[in-house]
Amino acid sequence: MMKSSPIVYDRLEQRIKEMHSYEVPETISLDIEKGYTPYLEWLNLALK
Repeated sequence: MMKSSPIVYDRLEQRIKEMHSYEVPETISLDIEKGYTPYLEWLNLALK
């Protein structure tokens, strides 16, 4: 599992497809609906 922001998803997906040994690697995006507030605050800062 990787954590990233929607802004870079397309570039990240392309890079995974280039590097991964699977013909069809799993690359999906999931929205966070709930979470531990201090963690979500940290995540938001870390992904800037």
